[in-house]
Amino acid sequence: MLNPLLYKKNTINKQNNSTNDKFLSFKGELENLEPQAVWKNFEDISKIYRESGHCKEISDFLEKKLKQSGFETYKETNGIGKNNVYGLRNINNNNGIILQAHMDMVSISDDNNPKKPIKLNKLGDRLYANNRSLGSDDGIGVATALAVAENPKFRNMPLQIIFTVDEETTMNGAKAVKPEHLVGKYLINIDSEEYGIITTGCSGNSTYTIDKPVPITILNKNNYKKVNIAISHASGGHSGEDINKGKLNPLKHLLEELNKTNNIHIVSINGGDKSNSIPKNARAEFFIQQDQVKGFTKRINKVFKNIKAKHKITDPDVQTSLSISKGVALPNAKVLHKDFQDKLLKNFSEKLINGVLSKDMHGNPRTSQGLGYLDIGDGKISLSIMERSSCKSEDKQLRKQTEKLLENIFNEKPQPPDHYPIWEPNVRSELTNKAVQAFVKTEGKKPKITTSYGGTENPEFIDKVEDQISIGPTIDQPHTVRENISVASVQKLYKYLENLLLSLNK
Repeated sequence: MLNPLLYKKNTINKQNNSTNDKFLSFKGELENLEPQAVWKNFEDISKIYRESGHCKEISDFLEKKLKQSGFETYKETNGIGKNNVYGLRNINNNNGIILQAHMDMVSISDDNNPKKPIKLNKLGDRLYANNRSLGSDDGIGVATALAVAENPKFRNMPLQIIFTVDEETTMNGAKAVKPEHLVGKYLINIDSEEYGIITTGCSGNSTYTIDKPVPITILNKNNYKKVNIAISHASGGHSGEDINKGKLNPLKHLLEELNKTNNIHIVSINGGDKSNSIPKNARAEFFIQQDQVKGFTKRINKVFKNIKAKHKITDPDVQTSLSISKGVALPNAKVLHKDFQDKLLKNFSEKLINGVLSKDMHGNPRTSQGLGYLDIGDGKISLSIMERSSCKSEDKQLRKQTEKLLENIFNEKPQPPDHYPIWEPNVRSELTNKAVQAFVKTEGKKPKITTSYGGTENPEFIDKVEDQISIGPTIDQPHTVRENISVASVQKLYKYLENLLLSLNK
């Protein structure tokens, strides 16, 4: 396989004869949609399980597709970028135009089965999956780049295509891309989620992950009843793009109610399933004194009623449940040690922000924090906290606060978080100017230039490439079972990208 490092010095101009003069039609669920090349690729990609950390199969597929389009390919086989795929065609002295997308996805389903096969369903202009995440983030970016690779219009254009791994968890794929791997001046990331917007900057983030044992003890009391409470079927959402939309966070509410309840002994708590998603479910199992049951039941039912009323628009399908055992606690029941339990509840319900900390001058989130998932039981705890910020000073201060909070709970300093930097806009960007001109040519009006709070891989390419932007179609509710994509926006995006690439090639 060809090492992309060699392209800095070598000239390769291979004529690509593997692509027909026009795209082949295909038969499938999306066969009537345009552009057919994009949708065929997306349909093929959707058949492959590609959750973060499981990218070998999709990586092999993408390498094969690029080779079929006449690209020299290189795939990383070890390190944090293992399974990254690089494709190069017609590169001469660092003159490539770079297209980049990530191959992994957030895999969520209504039955908590990440391997549930994706079945595509079209409703009007929107494409959905079958009560699971669709994978348009960033499957549609990958499919679009493949369509460009196959397009005869770009057969002789100097192109580099990079498909990275694990964007949704660690950004390790992008982190592994070294400056010498990039053989062009302009990088176009295809991972934004609103057509008509050119993203020129984004927030950075830090993710704290903890997996460790926790102290437990024996309840050894017989005047306690076991209680189960749950909040489920909330809408969930992206912990960046959706953090300011007023969506219900079941885990946050559950922790707050447990913290308000005296003399309880917790058996287990679990909620959420991804570090970068707003939890859609949370449940707790605990013991409570018999003489408290009536008052607790009255209070929690009122809380559940208020939750449904407040979130009837943002979370119309939310469900709540409360069950209380008929018998009393068994003498050998295992529960969290009271000191640890009280520290955890107090810190997570009172000191963890779990939402927007500050906003910019336009009212958009500037800094936020979210408990992505929490799982306590059988003497173990697993949790993830993700923080996002587009302000360096607030980012630094919030990290200090979070590290202090975790130290208070666990009596030791946490491991440093996975961190990626803030991408600040390049006010002299030639690529942005060309992207604006191409959009005007495509749509007859100017696009919106903005920064993203959701995050892209672009911050990892700072100082590795001279100029970069991010673009994409319109995707709603990513990282949820209601994820959907506008079919019309995909067609518009591809036409726009064609115009942009043709202008850059001049």
